[in-house]
Amino acid sequence: MELYFRTNELSQLDTIFDTTVKGSNFVLLYGKRRVGKTTLVREHLKRRKGAYISISIKASALQLNDISDYLKSFSFTSHFIPGFRSWEEFFLYIFHISKDTPLNLVIDEFQNFNKIAPGFYSELKNLWDQHARGAMLNLIAVTYSEQFVDKTFRSPESPLYGITRHEMKISPFSFSEVLKIAKQHHSTMKFEEIRNLYLIFGGLPKFYELIHYLDLWNSSVEDILRELLFKKYAPLASELNSLLVADFGRGSTVYLSIMQSIAAGKNVVSEIAENVSIPVTSTTKYLSELEHTREVIKRRVPLGTLDASKSKYGKYYFRNYFDNFWFRFIQPDIISYEMSQYEKMLSHIAENLDAYIHERLPLLLKEIFREFREHPEILSITGSPDVTIDGLWTRKTSFDLALLNKETASLKMCRILTAREMAEENCCEKLMNDLAEVEGKYISYIPELILFTEVNPTRKILEKIPVNIKVFPLDHLEGLMKRKHKNGHSVSHSISVRDSISVREQRNLDRTNGKSGNREQRILVRDQEGLGKAMAGTEGAVRHHIIKVKVK
Repeated sequence: MELYFRTNELSQLDTIFDTTVKGSNFVLLYGKRRVGKTTLVREHLKRRKGAYISISIKASALQLNDISDYLKSFSFTSHFIPGFRSWEEFFLYIFHISKDTPLNLVIDEFQNFNKIAPGFYSELKNLWDQHARGAMLNLIAVTYSEQFVDKTFRSPESPLYGITRHEMKISPFSFSEVLKIAKQHHSTMKFEEIRNLYLIFGGLPKFYELIHYLDLWNSSVEDILRELLFKKYAPLASELNSLLVADFGRGSTVYLSIMQSIAAGKNVVSEIAENVSIPVTSTTKYLSELEHTREVIKRRVPLGTLDASKSKYGKYYFRNYFDNFWFRFIQPDIISYEMSQYEKMLSHIAENLDAYIHERLPLLLKEIFREFREHPEILSITGSPDVTIDGLWTRKTSFDLALLNKETASLKMCRILTAREMAEENCCEKLMNDLAEVEGKYISYIPELILFTEVNPTRKILEKIPVNIKVFPLDHLEGLMKRKHKNGHSVSHSISVRDSISVREQRNLDRTNGKSGNREQRILVRDQEGLGKAMAGTEGAVRHHIIKVKVK
């Protein structure tokens, strides 16, 4: 697998290994499944020689025999390699041979020691305390489970508490990084297509490596889905099916039904219980298992909730983008999938994809707000790089995102509207009623409403919206993600919203400002190529923004 955007992590691993001449290191490396942990450590082992072993759930005796044979199969050490009767013997041997020369050892699926050797962590801690200082062992423990990390390495009650010298969390790619990968491969896909691809697959490197390997960067989203999922021997079909069977077993229909309900938008406990036809008390137990043990879903509460554990407004969401897609479109029709009725399923996805992407857009918006929090255009929306960002909902209404600034007591509610929603006669009335509902719940904050539109709103629609409501077309994000400095100029942008004005009116305003105003307008038009679709439009088009441009 090609290693994208992991230069810093790889360099850090190399540097840590180089310090083992001063004493042993225990490195904890964790991150979601398929995030590229194994690829990263294997690349590191090419640069700093060592051994890689993965702990499975088969008997310890069998694994120890396999490890002994594996170490004998290459020039791991000049020392004699014996058979190992216990994990204690194995680690005693590793400490012994690392007394004379630095030794790199990667142990993947480290959490499986819990299943095959209960109590082993206490033995490992004792061995580490006795031998680590006099050895040069660089031990890298790899796991996907963040709950395991908290329980095993961060809890004072755990025997391995305090053993780690370095911790590294490997995160999925961001949307901007996926855009860069597409550009590196000279993709002809449009911005919206790559966006849709990201909202289906998320940022896990495995998916984009497959797209590269199968030469799909110039294909449509539908063709990519067909190649990766909807054909015989499709790579992701077998992979995810095997994970589901391994995690839940073929008889765990309740778990699968609960996840299917969440993917369909039924994410409150009572809704899930009703949909699956089990008592609420039983549903809560299943949800806790899925959240804390399986780490498939995550419970969220409205922004500003003081005690999340006691909140009655909790909702459940998938941690992984692709898991959500699978349980939305594939698991509900798994019989058709197993019967290879792929084109039928692709047609269903095509009919519903726009609605699905609309539901997922808040995730992308939240990510962009965080990644580009210092960018002037984002600051013109958020007001501060330090705002807290999350969803906000009550029993009666919800907003896609909310921006909370405790210092200024500002609460900005954000809603993403489709063209159809914008055109509804009672659109503004609904918005103001929803705003009033939240206002009554958050009396300590100054409320404000921000609308994000999937298309540039028409003049007729804009005239219906009160002037104190900000409106931002989402297609401006394309420019933000591709921002460039042109001709050596550093261009700063600040965006404010006021009454709609036509291009002709804007030109009259520019003439009033004189030559400097004309110069600013020229700079703006030139830079629009880097900032996205033209915000000024053509003659008679609506401009709902004033953009001030300063040339340094």
